[in-house]
Amino acid sequence: MSFRGQLTPATPPPKPEAQEAPRPPTVFFITPTYARSTQQPDLVRVSQSLMLTKASVHWILMEDSATKGEWVGELLERSGLQFTHLAVESTKGSACRGINQRNLALDWVEENAADSDVVYFGDDDNSYDYRLFEQMNKVTGISLHPTGGFPKLGVSTPVVMNGTVVALEDFWPGGRRFPFDMASLSMNIGWWKKRGAMRFKCVGSRMETIFLESLGVELSDIQPLANGATQILVWHTKTLDRKCQLSTLASEVEKYPASNLQALYHQMICSKSDDNS
Repeated sequence: MSFRGQLTPATPPPKPEAQEAPRPPTVFFITPTYARSTQQPDLVRVSQSLMLTKASVHWILMEDSATKGEWVGELLERSGLQFTHLAVESTKGSACRGINQRNLALDWVEENAADSDVVYFGDDDNSYDYRLFEQMNKVTGISLHPTGGFPKLGVSTPVVMNGTVVALEDFWPGGRRFPFDMASLSMNIGWWKKRGAMRFKCVGSRMETIFLESLGVELSDIQPLANGATQILVWHTKTLDRKCQLSTLASEVEKYPASNLQALYHQMICSKSDDNS
């Protein structure tokens, strides 16, 4: 018996929807800065380290000022980086430089960043290896890594044995329970929120250790970054301040009117103590 007719092809099962790969954590890099003659070269150096990294970095640049500087904004725009530019003045007479700036940045992070993201604190005059930021997607809690460029020891670092932090070494222990440098500290935002989303407090020269204590941190909680704290990927450096004087350059501008000195004059930044003009 034969059957002649048109067979209806079976309907193929629907393809499962492709699931999007999870977004890699963004590193929110909090950097206080203030006007001085070395500010421009320092920020240029930091920005270009950030431009080299493959990590997702969002630079939160905090000016110690009542208003945001125009040239600082131009530098951020020119960098092509993700950034947030904020300004707040330091409390007069405070011994803790940068504390108002860091706390305002943490306010912004708490409202805008995802729990899976990471916060890293760094000064504007440090030197950063771009590879440091590429390791920060591993931070799940609180993390410390070595920072070089110090007197005596030469480094501020966690001491790691069998993968566990057993001590902290710093050139200035100062009776601190957690002696470390701010440039060594990064933390997962979700972890920080679960621990109370604490802010920095100015208690003499104990700002860092008080911060970790307020979060209920134990040595065993600290995750050693930079390949188990075996690499130095950030250094404390200091750009030489030549004590520029705008009044001296201003006299040369008058001497050569309509010259390139006029443009250079408007790009110069000198510390208030350098020039009383």
